[in-house]
Amino acid sequence: MKADSVEAGDGQDSVEFSRLVTVEDLKPGVIERSFSPNTEESEALAQRFGVTAVRSVTADVVLRRKGRSHIVVLEGRLKAEVEQPCVVTLEPVTETLDEQFVLRFTLDPAKAGDLAKAGPEFGGERRIRGCY
Repeated sequence: MKADSVEAGDGQDSVEFSRLVTVEDLKPGVIERSFSPNTEESEALAQRFGVTAVRSVTADVVLRRKGRSHIVVLEGRLKAEVEQPCVVTLEPVTETLDEQFVLRFTLDPAKAGDLAKAGPEFGGERRIRGCY
């Protein structure tokens, strides 16, 4: 997978860990990215989620738009290692996360109802699980 070339603060919004793709980039076909947060983003994520530290995060995503369809599908896998205090002893505990997710978006809000019909055309069952 091609590494993401977006630098922190370049093309991002105010969310702790985000990478933006413009509508112009969503030509028919596939966009693949693999990226990780920088130090400041990792610290902000730790603060947001109330953990001691975010040791590592890797996101591998595939963004697809079939033909001229207004539906965009984001499939990905998020791997992370975080440290938090044990609720009993307060000793550091390391937790490993490994979650896959599928999200569907529409470029035409007037056709949002079509998202429910997009399942098999874009590769199988519809599911959203893991990270939000």
